Amino acid sequence: MMNQAPVTEIKDSAWNGLYIVGGAAALIAALLFRRNIGSEMLILKMLNVIDFGPATTPSSAIDWLQLLQKGRFLGLALLNLFDQVNYALVGMIYLAINNSVAIYQEPVKP
Repeated sequence: MMNQAPVTEIKDSAWNGLYIVGGAAALIAALLFRRNIGSEMLILKMLNVIDFGPATTPSSAIDWLQLLQKGRFLGLALLNLFDQVNYALVGMIYLAINNSVAIYQEPVKP
């Protein structure tokens, strides 16, 4: 295997915390978050599988506030809050992967 860092260098790396956070972020993103959960909830409502929440996306600020008061989970899902959290987790995953790959790369010589 070419350009492999010594094992002691990886074990003593100051970046181990980032690797742990990246691994935990990957697990959390894979197990807890679903993409487009708000759209899925609207489709289930239109198909009468579930009986709570609006049948369409709210169109005014008053509608959004009423939705957030009635059902916080559905309101936050329709506002894509869970997608934003998922994007932050994916960012941590990419940071950890980028740093772990950078250990094995040689600098580019001009």
